[in-house]
Amino acid sequence: MTRKYTDTHTHTHARSQQIGELGILVASCPGVTCVSPADVSAEMLARERDIEMNKEDIKSKPEAIRCVCVCVCVRP
Repeated sequence: MTRKYTDTHTHTHARSQQIGELGILVASCPGVTCVSPADVSAEMLARERDIEMNKEDIKSKPEAIRCVCVCVCVRP
């Protein structure tokens, strides 16, 4: 039996990779003591939302839910 992977599985795996990469980045910077949502500028959030909105998997979703999908991925 072949298991089909859903968008949720793909999203979760991609999110796990992002978290891992962020952890490596933070660990490699000895001057960083903590990172909180308050440390992220509005410009950076807007840029990340634009990047997410232009991904093919988001573009394939209905227009009405694209923002919801991106807001779950990129939130302060």
